[in-house]
Amino acid sequence: MLAQSILDDILDGAVRDEIANRTMVEIVRSSNRVMAVKDVESSSVNINNEIVEDLTAKGARLAIIESILLSVSEKMVDLNMGIEILDVQLKRINYTRQVQEQVFNRMISGQNQIAEKYRAQGQGKKQEILGMQVQRKKEIISGAYLESQKIKGEADANATRVYADTYGKAPEFYNFIKTLETYSNTLDSSTQFILSTENPYLKYLGN
Repeated sequence: MLAQSILDDILDGAVRDEIANRTMVEIVRSSNRVMAVKDVESSSVNINNEIVEDLTAKGARLAIIESILLSVSEKMVDLNMGIEILDVQLKRINYTRQVQEQVFNRMISGQNQIAEKYRAQGQGKKQEILGMQVQRKKEIISGAYLESQKIKGEADANATRVYADTYGKAPEFYNFIKTLETYSNTLDSSTQFILSTENPYLKYLGN
């Protein structure tokens, strides 16, 4: 009975130590095959809450059993009990409530980090789109302004050409029109001038 008790304690300790240092993915898998899943979706959390991107099950279940067997065998040799351990099998992984909470918290933390990564990517994309919209708006406004200036320049040029043609054909009429424009821009009902009737500015007002 003593040997059985010692063996149970050794096995229990070795299993606990090994399982505590493994991720859930490593514990439940029985193959080292690389899982064909998306990188971001394949993230898991190890015992130190570090994100593990590669789910190649380096410590898959068979490897875990081998590690436990080696640890137990070494301790049995140290105790010189004359017992040789040939095999160890895991029938069930049963966490205590405290450990379960830790496992669940690690899983929640891992999912939160994945969600945060998605949110950060979404915010980055949003800012990129907003930046493109602002740039496009500036380009449209700039293009519209340049087009309006071009049209204004062409209109001014046409007006100047018309004035020049008019002056060349009828200089007196041109002077009359320009004087009326000056009156319109400078005189209103409240304007008061003290000018001689001979002043050229009043030339057409006196007629």
